[in-house]
Amino acid sequence: MGLNVIIKRSALVFAMLLAASLYANAQDESYIQTIGGNVKKGDSCTVADDKFLNLPLADWNRVQNTAVDNIISFALRNDVNFYYYNKIFNCTLKLRVKYFTSRDQQSPTIIDSVSLAVKYDSAAGSHYPVSNSYRFKNAFKVTVIVDSIYSKEWGSKLPDIFEVRNQILVSRVYPFSPQISGHFSVGLQNETGQNNRVQLDGSGRKIAIDWNSSIYTGATQVDLEWTYIDKMSNRGTQVATYAAGGGYFDIPQSKLEEWMRYDNTRITLPPTNSYTINQHYADGYIIARVRSASVNSEGVRVTSNWVYTDGTHTQCLEISLTDAHEPNLNWQFNGSFAEEGKSKDVISYFDATLRGRQTVTINNSDDKAIAAETIYDNMGRPTLNILPSPVNDNKLKYYASLNLNPSGQPYSHTDITQASGSGNCYPVAANLNLASDGAAKYYSPGNPFLGSADFYFTKYVPDAKQKPFSLTQYMADNTGRVRSQGGVGEDFQPGSGRETKYFYGKPLQSELDRIFGMEVGYNSHYLKNMVVDANGQVSVSYVDAAGKTIATALAGIAPGNMDALPSATATGARRPMTQVLMRPNDFVIDPSQLVKKSVATFMAEVPNATYKIKYVLNPASLGPYNNIPTGEFCTKCYYDIVVSVKNDCGDAVASETVTTLTGSDLQNIDYNCAEPAIYNDELEFVASKVGEYNITYSIQLSRNVINAEVEYYIQHNRDLKTLQAFYHDEMLTANLEGCYSDCKTCQQKLGTEDDFARKMHDLLEQLKAEKYSGYNFNTESEEIQAWIHNTYLALVAHCNSLQSNCIAQSPCEKNLEIIKNDVRPFGQYALVTYNDITDVYSIDPDPTNLLPLYHTTPAGNDVDAQAIYNIRFTDDNGNTVNARNLPVSDFIKAYIRHPEWADLFVKKHVEYCSYLWCSYRYIKNEVPQGTEISASYLFDENILERPK
Repeated sequence: MGLNVIIKRSALVFAMLLAASLYANAQDESYIQTIGGNVKKGDSCTVADDKFLNLPLADWNRVQNTAVDNIISFALRNDVNFYYYNKIFNCTLKLRVKYFTSRDQQSPTIIDSVSLAVKYDSAAGSHYPVSNSYRFKNAFKVTVIVDSIYSKEWGSKLPDIFEVRNQILVSRVYPFSPQISGHFSVGLQNETGQNNRVQLDGSGRKIAIDWNSSIYTGATQVDLEWTYIDKMSNRGTQVATYAAGGGYFDIPQSKLEEWMRYDNTRITLPPTNSYTINQHYADGYIIARVRSASVNSEGVRVTSNWVYTDGTHTQCLEISLTDAHEPNLNWQFNGSFAEEGKSKDVISYFDATLRGRQTVTINNSDDKAIAAETIYDNMGRPTLNILPSPVNDNKLKYYASLNLNPSGQPYSHTDITQASGSGNCYPVAANLNLASDGAAKYYSPGNPFLGSADFYFTKYVPDAKQKPFSLTQYMADNTGRVRSQGGVGEDFQPGSGRETKYFYGKPLQSELDRIFGMEVGYNSHYLKNMVVDANGQVSVSYVDAAGKTIATALAGIAPGNMDALPSATATGARRPMTQVLMRPNDFVIDPSQLVKKSVATFMAEVPNATYKIKYVLNPASLGPYNNIPTGEFCTKCYYDIVVSVKNDCGDAVASETVTTLTGSDLQNIDYNCAEPAIYNDELEFVASKVGEYNITYSIQLSRNVINAEVEYYIQHNRDLKTLQAFYHDEMLTANLEGCYSDCKTCQQKLGTEDDFARKMHDLLEQLKAEKYSGYNFNTESEEIQAWIHNTYLALVAHCNSLQSNCIAQSPCEKNLEIIKNDVRPFGQYALVTYNDITDVYSIDPDPTNLLPLYHTTPAGNDVDAQAIYNIRFTDDNGNTVNARNLPVSDFIKAYIRHPEWADLFVKKHVEYCSYLWCSYRYIKNEVPQGTEISASYLFDENILERPK
């Protein structure tokens, strides 16, 4: 039901707007003449309809004059310097009127004694006529003659404050033909403003649509429509099929009507012959059409046929990739239109992270580009917003190097630095370069538009002194919260004292209770934010856990340019208050550091105020102390206390450290189990500026006392096991057999017992220096010497056992393994290449390559080749595969996973006979054990006479 109501109301509003538009577009013409200043008897003025006087009679007879209104007015002028507002007066004017109602009228019609009177009354709230009118109709030429003008109050010296106005208002309809024809063209303007119909030069940034004046004869309006077709779309493919050569297209009108019926942009213009569109399209096609329109005598809007061609070809403009709008950038376009074809185009350019970098705006009334840029910090947050400024150009495009730094480079986050010095934790932005056409130049005495009649208002543009931007600083906690924000211009930058500062903290429990009562809940569920504006006015707001503001208030001292509230100076308005900042539950324990710590934040709304931090520590409340039986060790709890205050810049404002025991006091620790002493102290400091202050309160078990008590415990306890004993026990579990595992080198590596003992002693000394330098550790104790002796005897037995089971490998077998590597992929007789992009292997065409044998049919009774040809294996899916059926790349991959196939390929190796001959000689004991086998050793002069 609600939706229907909305639709009906929308339809009603649309109908009303449409009716208003139709009647507003009727051809209304006004003609006026006046008698001003010192009006006197005999003055006259004549006004005439220009069409009545000059239009040929045949054309005049075709014109429909729907209404002709004549108005003669007598009024007080309000545009004169003469001051008459303190005097009451009346004035009467008598006129004669002569007029003509048709072109064939020989003598005028006369109206005598038209009397008009005006009055002025200085009494407050009084009503009086400051103008008076006489109306009649259907006169196209009217002459007004003053017969007399009289005022009793002014007498014969009338001031120059009166005016007589003679006006003709004509509403007419001209002859309109619904059938039109004419030349119509669409082209891309180049930088000089010239239209280029076919060859687009890439520098054009505007699309010009032109038609000849005959297309709107008798029309009061022109309708222009255009649509964009993407080349990659289905329509774009169809458009290409209608190419007629030379950059022209012949698209059927039925197809054009189909495409433009629901997918177009239409504007209604007064009678004109051109319109310009900013070029914001990607590569594709622009199709346009035009028609004339008028409002007939019944107030109905009538239109002509659409014109699509220049008389021969469809008006279709092709935009190539080089002419497309910023094809290498990310951008978003938004267009809006107003009456009579007025338009505003806004385009935003984004970087690769889709952050808006530059926004360019053009309206076709001023036809000047206005650009604004945003600079981001090194965390990607918008930190510098540069004011929009006109560019002395009328192109909708990305303006590179618009705002430059002092070095002439594009402005970036590197031009924003941190202020130096203690307490200066605000950012500093470098000046913009006046040499560029950006905001710095516009907001300066060097404004390029100064002196231009079209931009007369630029003389009022202030000088930003090369800082036409607002700089934002964020909190360092990566929450995106604003810490401070400057204004535009030099006087409002961060650090000037006129920036806006933001502080974030928590309210005290007493604050909430005073404002809302006891049912407000715990203060940990609320936030307290404070803002200091450019005037120095402090305001605070309280925010609940849902993010809703529950209270706001002004705070602090009134700025010098403002009046303080009366309550600010009332009795008792300012008085010291004691409030709890930290409670025991607020502390966080760090067991590794033996410390309890709490951090609290409070807001200082008044500068140079004195604060006192009182703290009390009862060690008994932090942990139990036990009554240990008589004669046993006992201790109190000793703590070191650190209280520090830092401002919002992290600068130390005040600090205090309480150390429990130092120096000789550690020798006199009271080990009796008495109740520990309570610490009670205070820290006073001055908050020099309004802002946020962090108080850290840490309680740490005294390191000095802990070390002293440990030493005391060690000295008074006879059952402690020494480090030496722990090390002796650990050595008994050590097993060094893994260091002597080679049967050939075991004895040699172990050496004599003296060598082994010396080596172990050196290792122990090195270990002592690295880990136990601060302890009494004896590396030559009897226990260690006994361990070295026993370990050596065990290692000797271990080496003897290895030696008895050591089998030497035949040198022939070693040589065979080398030969096998030659026939595996990437070996010298198995050369392959690999493409790491396509993951494909291929066999090198070298004639010595053995890999092709896997799919080469064996010749004769070559048993070895038969074995290679019949290689079979089981794949990952459990299927038996014949290797010869695999593509080359797949076979090589399989061979890599099955290196044992080399046992088959090696028999075709040219040096395999050397292995067989070596084996024969080895069996005959002709190859001594340990001999290095080489080709010269194997291929001696008797090789052919030896059996295989």
